[in-house]
Amino acid sequence: MDMDRGKELLRDKFRGCLMGVAIGDALGMPVEMMSPDGIRAQLGPDGITGYTDVIQRKIKGTMKLLRGSTTDDTQLSLAVARSLIRCGGLDLKDQAKELADEWNLTDFGWGRATKLAALDFGTYFSSGGQEGLHWDVPTPEPAKPGESCGNGVAMKVAPLALWSAARTGFEPEPFMTDVMRLGLMTHGDPRASFAAAAVGTVIAALTRPTTSALPDDWRYPCLRTYVSMLAHSLERRFAHFRPLAPTLSEKLETAFAALGNADELRTKVGTGCFSLESVPFALGTFFRHPCNFRTGVLEAVNAGGDADSTASMVGAMIGANVGLSRIPKDLVDGLRNADHILKTADLLLDAALA
Repeated sequence: MDMDRGKELLRDKFRGCLMGVAIGDALGMPVEMMSPDGIRAQLGPDGITGYTDVIQRKIKGTMKLLRGSTTDDTQLSLAVARSLIRCGGLDLKDQAKELADEWNLTDFGWGRATKLAALDFGTYFSSGGQEGLHWDVPTPEPAKPGESCGNGVAMKVAPLALWSAARTGFEPEPFMTDVMRLGLMTHGDPRASFAAAAVGTVIAALTRPTTSALPDDWRYPCLRTYVSMLAHSLERRFAHFRPLAPTLSEKLETAFAALGNADELRTKVGTGCFSLESVPFALGTFFRHPCNFRTGVLEAVNAGGDADSTASMVGAMIGANVGLSRIPKDLVDGLRNADHILKTADLLLDAALA
């Protein structure tokens, strides 16, 4: 493949991935935290089929958003991307500053762990380092099991995965280290970062032209196996953390065993904001529909639960796989601020290749 053709393929995948983040977010936003039955009761048997007005009535902030609007999934992903572009790579101080600045704009939809970290970083910067939390000090392990294990790291990992794919051709070891460094800034439970690494690995692997050249009947089974091995490896590598259950590897095994049935995947794995529900569910949904953007993302949305985040992760993975050129035009056209997201994708690629 010549250099110009390779760069244009990468650009299509970068655009597809970040647009996938935003489209999934915007499609899931109107029904966030609703049940599948509740969605069908409001919209009929097909549920969500495209952008719609807000339906859920539990999250007050969302109720004011217009159709095609995005939430924290897109906001935090773009924040990671801007810092990577500005710094030429992962710079924890700049990531902390970016997070604190975004918190000052709006923390709508943010999880508790992300909010607390942003507040601590903001306090550190405003006090000249006398108070708050330094970005190089990992967030303390949670006092209670399940705390600090939301999907706030996984939802924003896409830009870092794209960066790794373009910058180094995806070298697993430095990528995993960067994900852990980024994740432990905000989430003290390492499983949140393990889960993010799994999503990021799929994105990075599928962004590489060498992976795209493999036949489908090899590519996806091999990638599932690799993700499972990655989870086991991370759990062994960070075994010094207090043992926590369930493990990501256990949840992935459950998810991958249920790929033949969407309802079984949803009920056995879960769709909540706990990273060991939403991430295995998103991975399972991706592997059910790796090349069909509309079907995969809408299946995630209509499964309910943390629908904006699960659909955003599914959108990022399928988008990285198929590129913007194979995302349905109506979904691109109906997204608010689509031009800004495409511009960010282009800047991210150009910076990664510089």
